Amino acid sequence: AASDVYKRQVRSEDIANLPIRGTGAALNLLPGVVNVGGNIHVRGGRSTEMAYHVDGVNVTLPSNGNNGLSIINNSIEEITYHAGGFGAEYGGRMSGQLFTTLKTGTPKYHFGAELISDDFWATKSETEGYRILGINKLYSYGYDDYVAWASGPLPGASNVRFYVAGQRYYRGQVGGARRFEGFSEDSSVVATGKFTTAGKDAGTVIDDTLSLGMNIPPGRFPGGGQAGWTINGNIVWDKKPFRVKLGGTFNTQRYQEGTRDPRNFLVTPVRAELNKSGNYSAYLQLTHIINPSTFYTLGLNYFNNHDEYGDPIMGWSPEDWPKWGDPVYNPALVDTSRTRTFSHGPGNFDITAPGTPTYWYGKDKTEMMGAKLDFTKQFGTTHEVKFGGEINYYTLRRYYVGARDYLKRLAQKEAVEGTPSYMTDWDFYRGLNTCFVGYDITGQKEVSKDEMYATNVGGKDVMINAHNGPGHPIYAGAYIRDRIELRDLIINAGLRLDYIDNGVPGYKDLRTLTMGTNGTIADENFTDNKTFLYLSPRLGFSFPVTDRVIFHAQYGKYIQATRSDMRGTGIMSYGYMRITQFIYGGGYAVQVPNPNLKPEKQTSYEFGFKENFGNIASLDLTAFYKDTRDYTTMRVVFPLVTDYRAPYFNMNQDFGTIKGLSFTFNLRRIQRIQVMANYTYSIAKGTGSEPRSHFDICWTESTPVFPTVLGRLAFDQRHKGWIDFDLRF
Repeated sequence: AASDVYKRQVRSEDIANLPIRGTGAALNLLPGVVNVGGNIHVRGGRSTEMAYHVDGVNVTLPSNGNNGLSIINNSIEEITYHAGGFGAEYGGRMSGQLFTTLKTGTPKYHFGAELISDDFWATKSETEGYRILGINKLYSYGYDDYVAWASGPLPGASNVRFYVAGQRYYRGQVGGARRFEGFSEDSSVVATGKFTTAGKDAGTVIDDTLSLGMNIPPGRFPGGGQAGWTINGNIVWDKKPFRVKLGGTFNTQRYQEGTRDPRNFLVTPVRAELNKSGNYSAYLQLTHIINPSTFYTLGLNYFNNHDEYGDPIMGWSPEDWPKWGDPVYNPALVDTSRTRTFSHGPGNFDITAPGTPTYWYGKDKTEMMGAKLDFTKQFGTTHEVKFGGEINYYTLRRYYVGARDYLKRLAQKEAVEGTPSYMTDWDFYRGLNTCFVGYDITGQKEVSKDEMYATNVGGKDVMINAHNGPGHPIYAGAYIRDRIELRDLIINAGLRLDYIDNGVPGYKDLRTLTMGTNGTIADENFTDNKTFLYLSPRLGFSFPVTDRVIFHAQYGKYIQATRSDMRGTGIMSYGYMRITQFIYGGGYAVQVPNPNLKPEKQTSYEFGFKENFGNIASLDLTAFYKDTRDYTTMRVVFPLVTDYRAPYFNMNQDFGTIKGLSFTFNLRRIQRIQVMANYTYSIAKGTGSEPRSHFDICWTESTPVFPTVLGRLAFDQRHKGWIDFDLRF
């Protein structure tokens, strides 16, 4: 089929035979995919241009475009990958679509388990680190997976089958195994610090020293680690002409980052920021076969991704925050909320005293409720018409506060209590760099709409709008596609209508953001949420050149909403309170989100040939070209009013072009041999690699001149290839 020519599949047996685990690893092996620093780029696109689906649920995070769901490697039945040129039924992202289908129940009962560990036989040496069986330089990185699964019919109901899998995992290091050569320093080497207190005993001078003696063995990077649980499962009721699938996933984990910097070895293993995160999903899918030529599929789904982070020792509730900055509970602090910083160590670096609490407490939550309908009808032998639509409704929440400064801020509040300079809750939390979106100002209560708070204006309370309601982006689409099968020609013609709601109130004019009460943005500057409607044609066709060679070509227009973090519309970034500080406070070189951003747009072309060698092998050659407009970038916006200096707003002003060739070869198993191979040559050029690419230009130049000529992008990888040669005995 024309629209399926560049569809690639990795099945469960392939995953079992390949030295990889998970969808991310499988994706790295596919043609046109480049991994740069953990960010996935498809055919030269930015890292936000891939959509992720698990059992029909769109689990792409709107904040940064990442995959937001955890699944068990053993639960994967099939991974389907579309690179460019996909049909009208697919939307939301410009460069790629990744569909992961999980296993379902079997006719008979099956049970299984798997244990993978490099830690089970490891022994620890104070000088050599963790080594497997004590073998020199054979290091253990603390990798442990314990997986069990079961499937089969429900007792007494042979047409109802279940599948469930559970995983317990541990990682000695976050982000995969990384080699560490070890580090040592003599105990006679010291760093020095001189501190003057500013709290209750203000003016006390403290001279202090810190011994930097340490001996960190090779192997694992010190500190950090990860542990979690994952569960995947579903139930399928198959009663012709209906098929109902009910399923879901669940994950919870705790992790701490380690360190690669020797100056942190005294601190990081003890007080690295602790993160508690998780995700889960639930879905219901109904397929109804009306007759042999007509059927439809209806899906309802829910998705949740969340995390919470803070100091690993102190409590995380507001009642505990005063202790974060109290030297009684944290002797590493020299004064109320003040850290000890030692200087003049080896290399003349600075180091924070061991035992220093972390600064931030925070949490994020992304929720999505979605629905999708696909209706397919075959008309005779020539036309297969498919139409449908989908809607994804998001709720985005974010909170963070400078908890280590809480005690200091309390002292400041007490000092002005009863005076005309008193602090309201708004004034108090404003001094703690607080962000609250979808939460109240303390972060303890979820809210569904904007709240009003009092601020002190000349010794009197004045109510202001905190603009702290949750963000509600909406991504919806409808499509129609006709697959026309003639004798020597197959045509896929489609049309897609996309609706995008940025989910946050916009600004009337970025150049005239007049100041309101106490350095806030005046309410008259706001508009309703920015919404956009786009019609995108998609056309593909293929025809045989010989009895073994097929020519295929694709054309299409694609759009996607800009990200919703600080590099986009900003729902999941600073929050209204901090943005007002950046705009009117002056002196901040900060990327300011822009709720007015338009979707990014792309026009894609591709053509190629596919040759089959009997029933055992195939070779595909595809040339592609993409032209992308309205990429998000940073620009200086010079105001027309005197209330603020020129901020650095996100704007739709970058563009790029990508061209390349992809080769894919597959050889089905012939006796003992199976081969899968691919190679991609591509040239990715543009005016910016990501939204912050031009930060230095904004910062250093009063009359900035931004790129207008295409240059090589940071993720431009000219050659990417992979081969798997499977030989069985």
